[in-house]
Amino acid sequence: MDTIRIYIGTPRYGRRGGLYDARLSRADGDLLVTATTEPLLASARMLHAQGIKGRLEMWDSDNAYPRVTGSIAKMARLTVVEGDRQSPAFRRYVERPNDGHLNHEPSPYPKPSNARSSADEQRAIGALAGAEA
Repeated sequence: MDTIRIYIGTPRYGRRGGLYDARLSRADGDLLVTATTEPLLASARMLHAQGIKGRLEMWDSDNAYPRVTGSIAKMARLTVVEGDRQSPAFRRYVERPNDGHLNHEPSPYPKPSNARSSADEQRAIGALAGAEA
């Protein structure tokens, strides 16, 4: 099994904090998830839903090593919760059927000009999955 890399850029800020975009394979790669407070876990859920297995690494442009690594299947089952009186902690992820990812909130900014449509994202993920087979 190969390791899949995602790259995150500088966050935008929303009411819940930093909102990240995650891109496949390199900093200017295909957009995998957008405007999420937990780019690694949201990416793992997206990949796991497509049947992609293996390890996932989250990189940024500041470090010569990954920020976090782990199993796609294990990370897909997690979310991060925190509150005014609670430190951030991992919990079991439960998807809300009406609004998709639990921590996704719409971006107040327009999509990047090289952003892919949902169909393009699915093709890119499918191609990645075929490369792992």
